[in-house]
Parts: sequence; C-alpha cells; structure tokens
Amino acid sequence: FFFFFFFLMIRRPPRSTLSSSSAASDVYKRQVQILHEYDTCCFSPLTRHDQMLNYEANVRAELMAGDRSEAGHGWFTSTANEHHKHEVSAQDKTLIVAALKGRYSPGSQEWERLECDILHQPAPGGACAPNIEPGL
Repeated sequence: FFFFFFFLMIRRPPRSTLSSSSAASDVYKRQVQILHEYDTCCFSPLTRHDQMLNYEANVRAELMAGDRSEAGHGWFTSTANEHHKHEVSAQDKTLIVAALKGRYSPGSQEWERLECDILHQPAPGGACAPNIEPGL
C-alpha cells in the first residue's frame, strides 16, 4: 500500500489568453509531488530515490507521449525533503513557492533544482530552511 502526497498546482493563463484550447493555457499546468524523507506515517522515499525518479520519468514520458507533447499537457515533478512528519512543513512551503515563482517550462533543468528538494540534489537541497515545525 502506497500513499502519495500530492500538491496539484494549476495556474490560470494570462487574461490575454481567452481560448481554453490554446497552447498558452496548457503551459500553466504543473504538478509537484512532495514526499517527506523520514515520514513514518505513510510513504517515505528513504532508500527509494531511484524508484521515485523512475516513477517521475514514467509520468513525464506519458505527459509528453505522442500528440500530448504538442498539446502541452503540463509537467510533473517528484520532490522529497528532510521533514519527518505527515504534515505541511517549512520545506514544503519553500518547494511550493519555488515551483510557482519559477514558471519553468516542461523539461527545464530548473525542475531538478527546486529549493529543499533532496530527490534531485544532495541534502539539504540548496539553501533550504531548517527543519522547523509549522506554527513555531
């Protein structure tokens, strides 16, 4: 039994893009999966980084397959941070902000360098905030 913790982020296209079928509206779809390396509740990517990266590659390949790549079906990335509880953490918020601010295109190497992501880069994932419990 696996439990995946998903944040689905879909931003609206610019107001100048009125057609819902336009390619410009599709490039604003992003999914970021955030996992906690030491989560004892449900699913921890600890010792499974290769499996998670393979999963991410499979989802990305599916999004870019055949006629989908030209239709702009968005982008998916898996991330992990050093948090240990099944709750929103400071690192989660940092990852979310980085993904929203970045406006990276599908396939951009910037997706592999999101702040606090230890799935694609060594811990602590750049200049990541300390492991602060939410609300403290």
